[in-house]
Amino acid sequence: MATAVPGGSLEEFYANAKGSWYLDGAALWAAAEAAGGVTGLTGDLLDEFWEEYLTMPSMPLTGRLYDAFGWFAQLEMAEHAMWAHVDRVFVARSTEAAWAAAQDGPALKQTWPSGYFRDSDRGADWDIVGPGITADAPPIRELTVANDASVALDAPKLAVGIATVASAADVVHVTSTGTLRLSDKSVDLQDVNEMYFCTRAGGDCACPEDTDPVGPQPAVLASPFAAALASGLSANEVATFTGMSMDEFCRPVPTTTTSDVVDPCTLVSDQEVLEVLGVAIARHERNGDGTGQGCVIGTARQPLDGTPLTGVSYVSVAYFDGTLAMFHDEESGPTTPIDGIGDEAELLEGAGAILIQSGPLVLLVQVVQAGKPASTDVVLKIAHLALGRVV
Repeated sequence: MATAVPGGSLEEFYANAKGSWYLDGAALWAAAEAAGGVTGLTGDLLDEFWEEYLTMPSMPLTGRLYDAFGWFAQLEMAEHAMWAHVDRVFVARSTEAAWAAAQDGPALKQTWPSGYFRDSDRGADWDIVGPGITADAPPIRELTVANDASVALDAPKLAVGIATVASAADVVHVTSTGTLRLSDKSVDLQDVNEMYFCTRAGGDCACPEDTDPVGPQPAVLASPFAAALASGLSANEVATFTGMSMDEFCRPVPTTTTSDVVDPCTLVSDQEVLEVLGVAIARHERNGDGTGQGCVIGTARQPLDGTPLTGVSYVSVAYFDGTLAMFHDEESGPTTPIDGIGDEAELLEGAGAILIQSGPLVLLVQVVQAGKPASTDVVLKIAHLALGRVV
């Protein structure tokens, strides 16, 4: 077993390592493992250190000395490779170096906090084993989350946080900056970063018709549940539990209005209008009021002085809030139903126009070529283009 820093004296090694959690803890763990392996017993010599380790989960490793051997015992549980790493720990010169030298990957963070529950009924990862371990256990925080309220669990840097969370909420939205594990004794979830959970009685959090959930369909998690949070070298970590009522979780499906639709002058391009009308585009005229908005694309507007309109060609696209029935009056003239476009459609006979119901909106498309209504095929071509670009 290496006991000196390569390239340095033994005195330098001890001067650097004296009183460090990683040297004292690793040395005690190695001695305890060796004693247990030889005699099968450690007596009560470790009781004091186990009590300190097991009853203070929020104590950072940098605040520990010999009691840090419990951390190395947990590391052995997680990776089964502590003997392969202990030499590297002994030659580490800092907490950061010892942290990296002691472990191969992130496995420890999954079991480090959960082990403090000392509850093997939840699974092996929810207890701690080690040479000469005592029955000590820490006080566990009890958090309660209700609808429209939040509670938080924190884990100091190089330490863990544990709690049981009782929910009086319908849905609990969980977010975490650290490594969070949750268990209700039936469900055991690791690496929870952000999830929604149904905690209401019966486990039914399906949203009613005409509503959508604000997040993914929540998984069922029985209340109360255990929460185990691990931090690391960088910073304190926090897990937040936010309660939501079903009314808050299930939002009404938004109703589209004309203000939600794209600029009507972009629903049909100049090139598409040119191909239909065969004339140069000289006008993009927006119009609208509180009930709708539209755009006329085509030749220049002619004066209303009796000049014949034979040269006028344009495509008009407009949206309105409402239904087709609002256009059924004597001035609009007769209509003919048309299938295959929108929810419902009607041709305005003799006007070169079509009315299309699309959800809560009505699309009106009109095409005039050289002062005359365009054919139904031409109007339908433009209507399909415009309808396909609705937001």
